[in-house]
Amino acid sequence: MPLKTGDPATISVQALYNSITDRPAKTARGHEITHKGNYFDLHSKLGVACMDGETCFVESVNDDGSVTFRNSSGDDDTMFTLTAAEVATATFA
Repeated sequence: MPLKTGDPATISVQALYNSITDRPAKTARGHEITHKGNYFDLHSKLGVACMDGETCFVESVNDDGSVTFRNSSGDDDTMFTLTAAEVATATFA
């Protein structure tokens, strides 16, 4: 079922990390993924955008199929975008 604006989605940063063969692991949009022990974090230019297993909300579904997410779990809301293929790999509704 396709994601829609406002939908919650759990993000598996670990699944995304495992799908990327290059190291350091980076998404198509340049977000770096760090892996320390059992922890996987997705970073934006502003810091940690999403930790493995967090539930984020769809801010927008873009014309190219990519999805922009809003993570409200931290002190400040953080936005990040994943491609359609990354969304298919890393999201669980």
